[in-house]
Amino acid sequence: MAVSWVDLDGPGSVVQYRALNGSGTPSGDTQTVEGTVVASTTANPLKPWAAGWVGALHAGVMTGLSADSAYEYRVSDGTDAAVWSNWYRFKTLPPPSAFQEEGRQLTFAIIADMGYGETTIVTRV
Repeated sequence: MAVSWVDLDGPGSVVQYRALNGSGTPSGDTQTVEGTVVASTTANPLKPWAAGWVGALHAGVMTGLSADSAYEYRVSDGTDAAVWSNWYRFKTLPPPSAFQEEGRQLTFAIIADMGYGETTIVTRV
């Protein structure tokens, strides 16, 4: 599973993730992966309206996840005095065999919002 985030000027990209047990508490070791800076922009002081969004777009990939399991992750810029995001939770899909039953279909949606500008609407699913 991949995760992406934006910050103002983070020099690096780090993702930490860990499995959760049935009661929602962490179980096992916390995994750490290096991400990448996918894109970045800077503000133009002569044309502040032309920049769109300003910052660095980061991405990291969490591997070795089990099907139908709960996890949580957080992100950082990876500096020595790293400031971490909050922990965010997700659950992986059931195994492919769960969708091979007659009449069962997988449907999902992906929503993304850079959250830039005065007309931005907070997106929560």
